[in-house]
Amino acid sequence: MEVFIYMVKKQILGIIGAIFLLVGVFAPMVKIPLAGTISFFENNKFTGILIVILALVSLFFVFIRRFRILWLSGILTLAVMGYTAWEAQKPLSSIKSKTSKILGEKLTNKITDKITDKAMDYVHIQWGLIFLILGLILIFISAALPVAKKISIENVQPPNPDSSDIQS
Repeated sequence: MEVFIYMVKKQILGIIGAIFLLVGVFAPMVKIPLAGTISFFENNKFTGILIVILALVSLFFVFIRRFRILWLSGILTLAVMGYTAWEAQKPLSSIKSKTSKILGEKLTNKITDKITDKAMDYVHIQWGLIFLILGLILIFISAALPVAKKISIENVQPPNPDSSDIQS
């Protein structure tokens, strides 16, 4: 009975993690003035679809109790999320390098630091990003928890009534 309950806990963590990933993809990720809220899916539909597919694959493997494969789906999900973050940051680096050619390195650093600070005052992280991160963490926890070993009742010896271990 204990093995079954342990497996159910692993499955529940995996199911919740996959559901969090599915919800997080479509939930508001950041709020930007004049642009409104942007979800992971709205930011990049292709990577959003990949996250949905990976979440559904994770859900499938949780249901069939193949928890080790969750490592692969979790790492792939992390790679897709990391790639998307890198892609979102790339235009900012491009603007900075073009500006430094025109204005010089020191002036560009001062300007971009001030602009970045001001922009960060107005950009707000929304709950969708939290769901994505928590979902990924739960997938990894479900994969990392050890699998309980089944105990064979056949090998258990009944106590010997003649033994000195029994107290009267």
